[in-house]
Amino acid sequence: MINIPDGWELRTLNYLCDDFIVPMRDKPKEFNGNVPWCKIEDFNGKYLSTSQNNQFVNENTIRKMNLKVNPVDTVLCSCSAVLGVTAIVKKPLITNQTFIGIVPNSKKLDSQLLYYILPTHIKQFENISSGTTIVYISRDKFEKLEILLPKEKKEQEKIAEILSEVDSAINKAEAYYEKNRKIKTALMQDLLTHGIDEKGKIRNPKTHQYKDSSLGDIPMEWDSKELSQISFLTSSKRVFLSEYKSAGIPFYRGKEISELQNKQQVSDMLYISEEKYNEIKKNYGAPKLNDILITAVGTLGNIMRVSNNDKFYFKDGNLIWLQNINIDAFFLEYLLRFIKNSILDNAIGSSQKALTIKSLKNMQVIFPQDTSEQQKIAQILLSQDEKIEKSKAKLEKLKSLKTALMQDLLSGTKRVNHLLGEEI
Repeated sequence: MINIPDGWELRTLNYLCDDFIVPMRDKPKEFNGNVPWCKIEDFNGKYLSTSQNNQFVNENTIRKMNLKVNPVDTVLCSCSAVLGVTAIVKKPLITNQTFIGIVPNSKKLDSQLLYYILPTHIKQFENISSGTTIVYISRDKFEKLEILLPKEKKEQEKIAEILSEVDSAINKAEAYYEKNRKIKTALMQDLLTHGIDEKGKIRNPKTHQYKDSSLGDIPMEWDSKELSQISFLTSSKRVFLSEYKSAGIPFYRGKEISELQNKQQVSDMLYISEEKYNEIKKNYGAPKLNDILITAVGTLGNIMRVSNNDKFYFKDGNLIWLQNINIDAFFLEYLLRFIKNSILDNAIGSSQKALTIKSLKNMQVIFPQDTSEQQKIAQILLSQDEKIEKSKAKLEKLKSLKTALMQDLLSGTKRVNHLLGEEI
């Protein structure tokens, strides 16, 4: 039973809308006009106004094929394959059969509000869709779809305005997050191939001296060595299935290391006893601060530097363990991530690829001879990582805020009546 707030109503789209535009089945054969012909790949945000693939039809083709043109403020909703993807038409356009065009009655329903309402009905769309291989929702089912909304158009518009403000903040946060990611990519390319000079400037072959190496030209102040010359590569000792416990010391496989590298919550945790861990540590050693682990089976080449003194052990054959690292461990972590493709080139096997100690020992790496330069490079990249994490946290916070606002505002749990006539 739906709780209908005072001043709200439950209405069918058929009552609230003037038209439902169902595209023609045939695809135009000529694209030499100025009316966009759009597909789901053209959707990029709230509004749709053009074809990203430069597919435009002319008026003659529209008449001949009886193509259906969506007017401005039509709300497009995907009704086939992927359901519930929406956009608002900002320029008259035509779509393929993936969408239905819903034209709200301007006195009864705000297009912006409908844009936010429709995705909240995705589960209902899945229930009312037909088809096995490719699901589809008919016009008739859209017409019968009931939505909850304020009776007053001004209240509808205010709800949409608030959600639009949050969308705008999310778009800015996404752009800032992506900008920081791109900056890091550029920094890694520059810092891990050219480094920085004594003035803190990135070196350039035009202004600095370089020398030949097995990996090409490198700065004069850098060196090229095999991975085994700057660390000791090994793996863990065998732990048998019968020795797994339901609690105790974390026991990681490649999957868990990949999750930790991506700062994700570890799922499906395994453990060994404290006694078993102490026995292994005493006889063979255990991972310690600033050791590095590389995933060797499954998802290959993920890198994790041990960042604290928490106890853990790992499954033999799943990971390659770099100990006794004699260059800066933070620098080496970034370097190994940067040259991941080179690491993958050393994988053996055909159907089931794997990395081995033997295959990585002789891999050449380049690095500054001066430890202080290694540390400066690592610090720059670490600072950029912190910016990325902060921008990502802000983005996730805004997305959570939008989810909460949509639940409250689109159900009438929180009203906006007191904001009517005011600026947000």
